[in-house]
Amino acid sequence: MQGAICPTAPGNRCWYRTTNAKPECTSTEALGTSMTVTNILAISGSLRAGSLNSEVLRACALLAPPPVQVTLFDGLGALPHFNPDLDVEGVVLPAHVKDLRRRIGGADALLISSPEYAHGVPGSLKNALDWLVSAGEMLYKPIGCSIFCHARFTRTSHCGRYLPRCRRY
Repeated sequence: MQGAICPTAPGNRCWYRTTNAKPECTSTEALGTSMTVTNILAISGSLRAGSLNSEVLRACALLAPPPVQVTLFDGLGALPHFNPDLDVEGVVLPAHVKDLRRRIGGADALLISSPEYAHGVPGSLKNALDWLVSAGEMLYKPIGCSIFCHARFTRTSHCGRYLPRCRRY
């Protein structure tokens, strides 16, 4: 039996069983009907179909315990280039930007996984962050950031210096 400690059980003394690719919690308290669901929006900084970062986020969604729901945002590539003239009061936001802001506003937390690209985050992720800077959806929201890359690049990771700046928003 594999598993992780259950955050909903008294004293965190329960284990999740990983069966059928979806964990099951054996805690009677965790299986109660009054359990609050935590919604996490996962954003991959990579647009590649076979991206390791996207796969890690998909694994998080599969292995999340029952009170946690991880949803992968797949509209990063559809966002228009950031234009401050479109992000002012009275101007209708592009549909994909509205969707991103709505989904982030509805999430309890964010999980961002990004490769390093040219000593920073990929342009598509930077573009999404630009659309979010002037909005309040990310304020005071817990944000987890991770970087997955080939082992030969781990010593020179510049992306690790950039992603923590997300916390300021």
